[in-house]
Order: sequence, then C-alpha cells, then structure tokens
Amino acid sequence: MPPRKSQAQKDATPETAEMPVLTAYCTKLRKKVEMAQIELVTMKNGRPAAKGVAKEDPTLSVFRILSKAEHEQLSKAMS
Repeated sequence: MPPRKSQAQKDATPETAEMPVLTAYCTKLRKKVEMAQIELVTMKNGRPAAKGVAKEDPTLSVFRILSKAEHEQLSKAMS
C-alpha cells in the first residue's frame, strides 16, 4: 500500500483537468478493465452511471454504477 499524502502535500499538488481512469468489470473477459469512450448516463432509478468500451477490446461494452462524488468529478473533468 502506498504511503498516504499529508494534507499539505494534497494542497500543493496542482489539479489537472485530465480524465480520471475508470475501471469496470467485463463479464466476457472476466476481469476488470479500463474504460474508454466514457459517457455519463442516469439510470431509471436516478443513480449516476458510466457507459463505455473496454480499452483491451473496443468491441466489448462495459458499465459502471458511480457514486455521486465520482459523477461530479467526472462531469467536471469532461467539461
């Protein structure tokens, strides 16, 4: 496990507008894969989610349910 950053180190690190790396479980590959071409969606019950394709095999689509904090972070990074 990597050492934790102190609050001072967190504040000193500049925030970048890079797209955060999202992983999702691919049922065909039977492992977690990184997502590409991420699209934010809202499910029928109102929960935020992300749809995309697996970077390893772009023919396979993957889906991940997000927390509200993850959704806000992604929406800021995408805009």
